[in-house]
Amino acid sequence: IPDPLSKHFYGGNSWTYSFYAPHQMDKLMGLMGGKSTFVKRLQNYVGSKIDITNEPSFLTPYLFVYAQRPDLTSGYVRKLSYYFTNTGYPGDDDSGAMSSWLIFSKLGFFPVAGQDVYLINGPRYEKVIIQMENGKRIIINGKNASDKNQYIQSATMNGLALRQAWFKNNDIKNGTEISFTMGDSASNWGTKGDSIPSY
Repeated sequence: IPDPLSKHFYGGNSWTYSFYAPHQMDKLMGLMGGKSTFVKRLQNYVGSKIDITNEPSFLTPYLFVYAQRPDLTSGYVRKLSYYFTNTGYPGDDDSGAMSSWLIFSKLGFFPVAGQDVYLINGPRYEKVIIQMENGKRIIINGKNASDKNQYIQSATMNGLALRQAWFKNNDIKNGTEISFTMGDSASNWGTKGDSIPSY
């Protein structure tokens, strides 16, 4: 039986690629035994085996959102971001890939490549304004945001309650204001919202 961490994989290993099915995560979770088993397996990988120095792993800490555990995404994204320092990144920036991962992670959401979905982890800053080329602005408010307060307690988009830990590009393409209240302990925010659509 081949070693699952062997040279037969490029840019990752069987752990990395076993989670890479963002187009059909509901199917993948079912094949892995359901949400609970999926979460345990993902924790095992992200907690001790992930290689955040390479692109195939960039989405992996965000996959807890598909199982409605955004608190775990928030915690692991925060831990992994500490590998990025003022003196360098943990791996090759690859034309801006690593720095983009860090910037999105600090803004509080991350795009799923090839889809119009963003997965939420919560902002690191109290306020950020993104000026888009169409003249519209995305305003991100992070009440109580700090190194300690890494968990989302509640969120709104344009003043309306945001209950799920994801949004679509249509929600932000004409400008939006997303407001988060952050805290130092996990909450049940994002655990009962709508499931992310499969593609």
